[in-house]
Amino acid sequence: NGFCALKIRLNYILSILVLTLITSFFQACSGFLQFQNDPNSNISKSGNGDGYLGVTINSEDYIRPGSELKVSVFGGQGPYTLTSNSKDITISAVSGSDNTFSVLLSKDSQEEAIELKATDALNQTAVKSISILTIDFFDLYKSDENTLMVSFNGLALTNNHVVVKVRTANQLIDDVEYPLIDKIYTFSITEDLNVIKDVQNINLLRTDIRESENVLKMETDSKVLILGSPYAHINGLMSAGQVSVLKLEENTWQPFQTLTSAQPKTYGYFGNALALEGHLMAIGATGGRLWTGGTVHLYSFNDDSSELREISTLSSGKDDKAFGSTLKIYDNQLFVSRRIETTSYYSIGMAKGLINIYDLSDPKNPQLQQVLNLENYAELSGYCVDDFKVYHDLLVLGCPGNIETGSGDILLFKKESNGQWSYVNKLTRFEEQETLSTNNCKSVSSFGSIFQFNGSELVAYYQNEKVIYLYKIDPNQNDFTLVKTWPVDDETIPSCRPNLKLSQKHLLITGNDNEKPFVLLVDLKDPPDELKRQ
Repeated sequence: NGFCALKIRLNYILSILVLTLITSFFQACSGFLQFQNDPNSNISKSGNGDGYLGVTINSEDYIRPGSELKVSVFGGQGPYTLTSNSKDITISAVSGSDNTFSVLLSKDSQEEAIELKATDALNQTAVKSISILTIDFFDLYKSDENTLMVSFNGLALTNNHVVVKVRTANQLIDDVEYPLIDKIYTFSITEDLNVIKDVQNINLLRTDIRESENVLKMETDSKVLILGSPYAHINGLMSAGQVSVLKLEENTWQPFQTLTSAQPKTYGYFGNALALEGHLMAIGATGGRLWTGGTVHLYSFNDDSSELREISTLSSGKDDKAFGSTLKIYDNQLFVSRRIETTSYYSIGMAKGLINIYDLSDPKNPQLQQVLNLENYAELSGYCVDDFKVYHDLLVLGCPGNIETGSGDILLFKKESNGQWSYVNKLTRFEEQETLSTNNCKSVSSFGSIFQFNGSELVAYYQNEKVIYLYKIDPNQNDFTLVKTWPVDDETIPSCRPNLKLSQKHLLITGNDNEKPFVLLVDLKDPPDELKRQ
């Protein structure tokens, strides 16, 4: 009996030991599994190899000059300290939190990165490198994997909003694939950090649009966005085009009105050009297949801004199909491009073009005020009215020249006190040697092909040199001052036709990297020395 009692006690003790071991094992596994599922397990860790017991830093991977970064410290044993090797930052603890810090970077910082070091009460450390950004890079492909390409003309920019047109699908018509335009991305730019965020996807009001060159034009102010689709096809048949008008309501673009041509059988490209200022909007319908001339339709918002109504129409002779291919409204004046082609086969396209300037004091009855004959000013150029910009009593025109050499001009006109516009200066690039541009790039290889102007800054992209030039224009001296020269390579801008847009604060550059769109945003207050995609 004594032996049996001893055996029972030993079995009991052994059972307790086994149970203890099993319990300890599951507790250890539970802790291990808890660590593996820790949402902070993928952030930077200290290099001391202490795993779950170590210190971690949780924050964004970048900071912009003049901005604040919130940093949280986890693991180890508090309290924590956060330090840096940079003299350009200020670190302070966030009130009410025992593990959160505020990191403020000086707006004048020239550093490329800063290093943060967190230390706990046991002297365990974690280190994290934070990049300093002066250019924002947005990979639209990551936000929508169906995005194929940003079209070069599908871009609008104000101080507060960015609008980007993208191709998102292909449409098969008669065994031919055509890109289908059905998405407009819009972004808002925050005032403090110059960050684009709050993506809004807009499906076009008509989604069965077959694309060709310049299929969709955009113009915007702070409250109204207009989208023109001049080369639309509906059910395989060509349409005269349409214009969709959207209004900004509670930070969201909402459909407002759809405008179409009153004469669809003329096949005029209604919506090929757009202009917007205040309560007035102009729509260009360049001449179409039936050898009709171009027309310009002028609209006005009614008194309560609930509707757009057509109030007047301007038209040209049948020989001027390009009438209205570029439009601008500025200070009660309407600028309308013209081009009279010569009848000689060898001279077609060589006319430098004209600009009609109309007085809009009575928008229901526009009066021709002045005609600018650009042939008198652009010695090197073939055609000057594809694009022009009007701001702050200055008119800037790009005049691409010989595509074989890349020569060209950018002309500057100034408004006089009597309302007339006078030529004052120009930028000229003259090249004697033929360029090595590919056929796809030759159409934009000439100086003056791609440029933007916001009233004080001028940006011009010169394909021959793969360089973006930033100039300041002094309205008193009527002169161009070179501010920055940005060489670009295939990693920065892989396409030969980047989109450029200027607001008063930013330069926006978009393009396509292996048919995946990208966006670069540059702060004009403190332009960087070089353009880099982060």
